[in-house]
Amino acid sequence: MKVLVAFTRPGTGSSIAQVASKMEGIREIHVITIWNPKEKSIPSELNRELGEIAGMLANSSLPFRISMIYGEDVALEIQNAANELNVDAVFLGATNSLYSKDLFGGRVAEVMKDFKKPVYILANKHLSYPYEPVLITCNDAPYQFLSNNEALSGLSLNSIPLLANQMKPQDESYWNLKGDFDLDKRWLDPYNLIITDYKTYSLHNEFFIEESEKSCLVYCK
Repeated sequence: MKVLVAFTRPGTGSSIAQVASKMEGIREIHVITIWNPKEKSIPSELNRELGEIAGMLANSSLPFRISMIYGEDVALEIQNAANELNVDAVFLGATNSLYSKDLFGGRVAEVMKDFKKPVYILANKHLSYPYEPVLITCNDAPYQFLSNNEALSGLSLNSIPLLANQMKPQDESYWNLKGDFDLDKRWLDPYNLIITDYKTYSLHNEFFIEESEKSCLVYCK
């Protein structure tokens, strides 16, 4: 799986690249940042972050390439890069737009518009490694969701619990997912990364807004 990590704001790229590097099945990472040539100068913190990403990926043993692209249309540049590099998926960062009632907005929405490749969107709220991920999904076939997405299932060495309308786990790893979405949020305390799919995020947007202090990774296909 070859992936593209794209970011524009200093302070966001490192977390996205680190999450991508820890996922299963990733064989190559391309990192790009887009800078508007009309801006006065490239911030020193952006150059510093690119150096940090290079050092982190060098330690991961994954083949990688880091590029700075100059362009005014950020979404178009990301789409063009993804197509030219023939990547399998794109990783983006989201700030407040992820937790808004408008669902995804701004540049994230622009990238996703008419885009055919899978997108992973990370809303980083002071996320640090090691990750303690939990999958929240209301899909009809959550086990199939995981088995078909090796990258997500591999974020943790342990099984990722599936949480929905049950108050108690049915076994040590998985919970049943039937009926209406009703989660006892006390079970979320040990986790620092919520993983979900776009269907669940869209249907239960208010729940994720209330959990805005936790980092969230949304998978869109």
